Amino acid sequence: ASVILGVIIGLGYSRGPSKISSVEKDNAKMADKNQQTSGLIEYELVLRTEGAPKILRYIAKEKQSDGSYQNITVHRWISLLTQADAENSISQFNDILVNASMKAFFFETKGVSFSSSKSALFEFVLVESSYLFSFADANQDASDFGDKLKCGNPV
Repeated sequence: ASVILGVIIGLGYSRGPSKISSVEKDNAKMADKNQQTSGLIEYELVLRTEGAPKILRYIAKEKQSDGSYQNITVHRWISLLTQADAENSISQFNDILVNASMKAFFFETKGVSFSSSKSALFEFVLVESSYLFSFADANQDASDFGDKLKCGNPV
């Protein structure tokens, strides 16, 4: 499996009290779902902005033998997702993207090299993009990937 890593440039948003409570609610929902699916990785929402653009920031944590979770590096995250029993962890990650409540967004991570991936913690942001949505909506063609999709409906 290959992973494409982008670069986050100049995202400096502060977290206010109202944002913390919505983050805590989202984390409680994710904790309930994680208990049901018992993946190796948990994604914790640590920042939510409601202004334009809307931004969701997550960190990845690995489940420890005592049931607690610890922040993980990019290298460890890739390693966990390439294990044979990673299906639930991949599904949880996919659920975050599918349920982002944004019509279109950029997925961004900090840039890393192979050596820095062993010390840099894995985190990512979803940045809402109205331009991306308007471009994709105006230029969609269901036949572009029709031979790759099993259903006849555009995604």
